[in-house]
Amino acid sequence: MVVWMVVIFLASIGLLAIYLNNILRQDMQRLLGDQQLSAATFVASDLNDAVEGRLQALKGFADGLNPVLLNRKTDLQTVLEGRPFLLDLFNYGVIVVDMDGRVVADMPLWRARTDLNLLDRDYIAAALQQGKLSVGRPVVGKRSGVPSVNMAAPIRDKQGNIIGAVAGLTNLGQPSFMDHVSRHGYGRSGDVLVATRQDRIIITGSDQRRVMEQLPQSGIDPVVDARAAGRMGTEVFVNSRGVEVLSSARAVPAADWFVDISLPTEEAFSPIRDVQQRLLLAALLLTLLAGVMSWWMVRRQLWPMLEAVRALAQAREPGRRRQALPIRRDDEIGKLLRAFNTVTARLEQREAQ
Repeated sequence: MVVWMVVIFLASIGLLAIYLNNILRQDMQRLLGDQQLSAATFVASDLNDAVEGRLQALKGFADGLNPVLLNRKTDLQTVLEGRPFLLDLFNYGVIVVDMDGRVVADMPLWRARTDLNLLDRDYIAAALQQGKLSVGRPVVGKRSGVPSVNMAAPIRDKQGNIIGAVAGLTNLGQPSFMDHVSRHGYGRSGDVLVATRQDRIIITGSDQRRVMEQLPQSGIDPVVDARAAGRMGTEVFVNSRGVEVLSSARAVPAADWFVDISLPTEEAFSPIRDVQQRLLLAALLLTLLAGVMSWWMVRRQLWPMLEAVRALAQAREPGRRRQALPIRRDDEIGKLLRAFNTVTARLEQREAQ
């Protein structure tokens, strides 16, 4: 009886632990996912505003530029250097290119980018050929050799024809408008990164060693595949390194980037493991207590039966006169012993007769 009671007790606690684990995991995933998504939304919104502000600054400069200056490099250089606020927005400087993609003005001038041809850069090509504000994919500078992310705006003449472009350059290795992403991680082992959606290149992140890292191509990492496909929000994935992560992402539409915050579920759901360990310890202690209490209760309940067995054993000894079995309590066992005593008394009467 005691063994069965302990088994039932353990089974009940086991089922309760499984139920609580599922409920706690779902609740924690929802709660942590909301917090993580809120952080990703804040970072993405901040980045989007920063990118849009810089594109509008380039557009304002391009719209206010006298078209004839593109043929007067010295005057164009003077005008460009008269806009020092642009250096506050682009830490690696600002350049003006003609329709051939050749740099005709450069600020600061000491970077010596004049006459460099950048027509092969996607942001320059988009501004010159499509006439739109553009944010290019992260690239390594032709002369500087440093990774950068660049933006461009077309320059038009009075008839609206494209005659050149102005571009702002941001060195990813120097302090920039993306520093608030790279300065902080998420949790103890979580990652924050900003990457391009189409090219799958990391622009910046909490781990600066991953800047310019090429993310896995389609079919390798489900997290990257989901973000590249535009599926934002919060989900649990197993990444390409075989680590299960809680991942939240938000888009940066101004640049076609996305911000991804991921946290290993081992850390995210560690409180659940703590609860499970405590529950296991409590179950062991309660099982021990339940076993002792059950043994004591069963022994107490069956003690009259044990006394009756001993009395019957003594009655079988030669020369012993049979006596009525002792009745301690008027419960089921007491009624059984009373009935036994009655039957025994009748048998003795018959034997006497």
